[in-house]
Amino acid sequence: MSSSDGRFLTPSNHGALVGMAVAIGMVWTILVFSIRIFIRLSIVPPFGQDDAAASLGLIVAVGQATATLVSVHYGLGQRESRLTNSQLDGFLQSSYAAAILYIIAIAASKCSTSLLIARLTRTKHHLIASHSITVFIALWALASVLAIAIPPWDSEKRLKSYQPDRYTRWAVIEGFSMAIEGIIFALSIYLVWSLYMPLKTKAVVVGAFFCRILIIPPTIVRLRFLSSVLHNTDLTYDSVNPAILTQVVMHFSLMACTIPCMKQFLRAFDTDLGHTININQKSVHSFTGSGKSRSQSHGGSYVLHSIDKSGEASTPTRSAGHQLSRGVEEIRLRPEKVLSRADVSRANADEAQEEHSFYSEGSERAIIRKTQRWDVTFHAEQREE
Repeated sequence: MSSSDGRFLTPSNHGALVGMAVAIGMVWTILVFSIRIFIRLSIVPPFGQDDAAASLGLIVAVGQATATLVSVHYGLGQRESRLTNSQLDGFLQSSYAAAILYIIAIAASKCSTSLLIARLTRTKHHLIASHSITVFIALWALASVLAIAIPPWDSEKRLKSYQPDRYTRWAVIEGFSMAIEGIIFALSIYLVWSLYMPLKTKAVVVGAFFCRILIIPPTIVRLRFLSSVLHNTDLTYDSVNPAILTQVVMHFSLMACTIPCMKQFLRAFDTDLGHTININQKSVHSFTGSGKSRSQSHGGSYVLHSIDKSGEASTPTRSAGHQLSRGVEEIRLRPEKVLSRADVSRANADEAQEEHSFYSEGSERAIIRKTQRWDVTFHAEQREE
């Protein structure tokens, strides 16, 4: 049988199933990655380290998919007895490359998620935890690649003691991989645990990172299929299911590292009905009480602004000749002869060191902030004629 017959699905050739899995996975991965690039270039710049890791993962995934298709060309999915020695060697070499690239791709997706968590916070212990996990992932990837690469994959060892030994290595590698997914999920919980925000909001944040936990079931199934290959004598034909599950795990892992960024993408298409987005993006973060930037406000106190129908905060009309010692100007809120003033101040002035959490170096819309407690005081005095 010629190797070109791998394009067709027959009872003795299942290589086309692998080709379909590769095609579907690449389409979805590229689509989701394009959304991520759109978010970083148009909605929430800049392009950060987490995006660079995701980009690396996509590039490696393209290489892994190519190596998988080459293995299909050389006989993956076909009966081993119908392949020539040159075809079998080509299958083994391409499968060897695909296995190494698979590890690098999923490691890049894990690093992208841990770096994204580091991007979402400016708290020191959160940053230490996130970067520590990133370093651990890199070390795991290096050790895993060496475990698969040594000894080399050759035709003389494939059906003997080398193959069971390889399954043992895969079991250890995937075991650490699933443990890392659990650690990343636990880190997302740790990220929002001490924040003062509604439980529903915390659940949304944690739920976005929970998607990575869904990678664990197909990983377990993949190991199960790899184990079943040990008990069969037809390596090329019985490797179809592990190859398909490899594509599922790799592509879903790459897509999962973008899911926490999707809210920013959906915000770009918001119609502003109900003022669900523009208010907290502009009126809350862009204006301070005295019409100045946050760094110019005094004493942690702000004057309330009116919000028009467009969701923008309108600049208050200043009362002539009235300036408070704390730097907050009085505003004429009512036309009658009553002098009214609304002051908003933080309950604890010693918390001023948390001010940098609101800036986060220009990437404030993608950062989870610590909630401050504020006191609102209203004053009304009879205005002199």
